Amino acid sequence: MTPATFLESLPAELAPRLSDPADPVVALYLRVQAPAPRGPALAALLAVKRDDPLTRWLAAYAILACDDVVGATLCGRAMFAAFGASLVDPFVHLARQGEDRVKVSAALGAAISDSTVAGPDRSSAAASAFRERLAPLQREFAPPSLKDSQDVIRDLWSATYADPGNLEPRYVLADLYTAAGDPRGPFMSESLAALGSGFRPKGESSLLKVYEQKWLADFRGRVLGHPRWEGGVVAGCHVRAVHPPDLPAWRTVHTLLCDDADANAADVTPARFPSLRVFGMVTPLRLLLLVASGMLQQLERVYVGVENGGRGDARFGDDGWRGVPVPLRSRVTVVPYRGWHRRGSSGLRQPVWRGSPNPPELDYLPAIAQLPAR
Repeated sequence: MTPATFLESLPAELAPRLSDPADPVVALYLRVQAPAPRGPALAALLAVKRDDPLTRWLAAYAILACDDVVGATLCGRAMFAAFGASLVDPFVHLARQGEDRVKVSAALGAAISDSTVAGPDRSSAAASAFRERLAPLQREFAPPSLKDSQDVIRDLWSATYADPGNLEPRYVLADLYTAAGDPRGPFMSESLAALGSGFRPKGESSLLKVYEQKWLADFRGRVLGHPRWEGGVVAGCHVRAVHPPDLPAWRTVHTLLCDDADANAADVTPARFPSLRVFGMVTPLRLLLLVASGMLQQLERVYVGVENGGRGDARFGDDGWRGVPVPLRSRVTVVPYRGWHRRGSSGLRQPVWRGSPNPPELDYLPAIAQLPAR
């Protein structure tokens, strides 16, 4: 929303105040127009004068003045948390001036999904009434289907893969999917909320049973069995081969178990796998490729398979460490095995380990889903 549209949309009794330099709200208006992020800090600044009706209009304007959906979502969550129901009327009035429906719907969705949003009155009754009031408004502004927001969704997934450590695009994706009635929205919201808790979200298994293969489309059929989902994306998986290695979806994976890891070691680089921390398994010779690419410096653990029991261990001890910098050797785990066999009806290959129990990262069945949360 442009400043001109905002001024034209203000109630007649409020607009003259913004041309009075003595009015303290003018300084807040200038802060809203500044290019600085419009988030919790601005919401807290405006909330000091939340009883002033013009300040509430400024808070609504701050949301719609954001340049993109991500900004509007984050700003909407912060402003509605600070102002509660008093923000609804100004926001809806401004939104009806021809604003981007996807942006408006995302901001409303963020307010509805945020458990802290109830404004100054934090009671559960107030929060429930607030959400009931917002729900029909979100339906009013929601795009008829996800087709209307495909460009935005594509950009948000690109942002997710470009910087896997930044969770903000995922929160916006969750809101957009939820607004469109897509089950991936609630799945992502619950998965993001569970990050760091060590618990799996309620209902995750039932949703994955129905939708997992659809949501794995970005991996082009490379994932075997059931991957590990964290924060709404695949974080751990078992694959037969890393091919093609330039798939953007690889960038969120922190644990990768690959049947043909030895052949793919040259493809596993920090640029393609910026989140990767656990990788297996490779032979001593291929381990040197990980050293040369800088991948070993990024990994916390890499499994090196050596056949034929003790003789393999001895051979690795004599020659395997050659070329591996001493500070990095603690990241290498040597795993003796006696070849490969196919296990169960799935036909997945699994090493026949000499030791027991198997390392959890290499126990392919049940797959990566039992890994401890990072």
